[in-house]
Amino acid sequence: MLLGIDAESLRSGARRYGWAAYAISRVFARLQSVGLHLWLVHIRPLEPEFVIPPEHAARFEFRRLAHAEALEQSRLNPKLAMTDAFLSSAFARGDICVGAFDGGRLVAYTWRSLDRAPVDGELWLKLVRSDCRYGYKALVLTEYRGQRINKTVRSFYDREMAAMGIKYNVAYIDLHNLASMRAHQGLHRERIGIAGYFRRHRVWATFRTPAVRRYLQFVRTEESET
Repeated sequence: MLLGIDAESLRSGARRYGWAAYAISRVFARLQSVGLHLWLVHIRPLEPEFVIPPEHAARFEFRRLAHAEALEQSRLNPKLAMTDAFLSSAFARGDICVGAFDGGRLVAYTWRSLDRAPVDGELWLKLVRSDCRYGYKALVLTEYRGQRINKTVRSFYDREMAAMGIKYNVAYIDLHNLASMRAHQGLHRERIGIAGYFRRHRVWATFRTPAVRRYLQFVRTEESET
């Protein structure tokens, strides 16, 4: 065993990402397991002129979900990982869910917040700028991965959001999540810094590099409800 994983998993990860990148990612994963969460924060300008690729338009329907529809889809397929409680809270805050449908079945989605969103228990993220949205909780069902519909789900609703005054999408990737980093390669995004937090029982500490502070702040539950 090395870095807490078996030899075959280590070889598989190294073949896919390279030995150095994979080894470093496992160090970050181990740190997270003891309470230290490290993120790479990035922004990208919205694409109001985005056009759905023909191959996606021919097979999938892309649209914003209402609460009732999201609830119905989540109950039909638990693999979507959206509980009733999560949906009630997200829609009550005014968060926006957009997704891809195949034959009336939700197969991919992402969530957008224009204000704040939960991170871990009583810890929340809050947007600092009114011209930004925060992207979180994205998923593509396993059997639909590799078709790059995640890119279309991310961008097809940008025209409507630009009309709302939104210019940038803010998001983060855990530093150990090499798959997500690879999925974001080639996108017109700018890495603005590092953020994260340490949580151990009732002990909390948060941190953001200077550029990140211009876009995001951490708040606790009681602050987020004011």
